[in-house]
Amino acid sequence: MELRDLSFRPRIVDALNCSTFETVADVLSRDEEQLCGTLKISAKDAAELVQACVQVITCSLYPPKTALQLLKDAAHCMLSTGDTEIDKILGGGILSRGITEIVGESGTGKTQLCLQFCLTVQFPKELGEPYISLQMACFNRNDLIN
Repeated sequence: MELRDLSFRPRIVDALNCSTFETVADVLSRDEEQLCGTLKISAKDAAELVQACVQVITCSLYPPKTALQLLKDAAHCMLSTGDTEIDKILGGGILSRGITEIVGESGTGKTQLCLQFCLTVQFPKELGEPYISLQMACFNRNDLIN
C-alpha cells in the first residue's frame, strides 16, 4: 500500500516527502531507530508512523466485523457430532471456536462424544459423517483362543 494514501501529521508527511519511502513495506522494513535517523523525526513520530502502517496491514488482512457478522460466521465453524439428531439439539453441533465443557455422570458417553469429534474433524464433509463405537464385546475365553 502506498504511503500517500494514508493520513499522517504534517511533520511526518513532510519527512516522508523528502525521503524515498513510498510504501508501507518501506516503513515496516526498518526499526523505529532507523526511521528516526533516516526521516529526521522524533521517536514518538516514528512510533506513530509504524503504528499507522501496522494498522493498515492488520485491517486489510482482518477487516473489522460486527457482532452479527461474527455470529453468522460462527455457523460455519460448527463441529458435527456425527449424529444429525444430536446436532439439531445442539444447534448444529459444537462451536469450534472457544472451549466447550462436556460433563456428566460416569458412563454417559463423554469420552465417546469427544472421540467422535476427533474422528469427525478429520473427514471431509463430502464423505459423510463417520461413527466410532467403544462398546465392549463379551467373548468367552475359549472363543478368543480358537
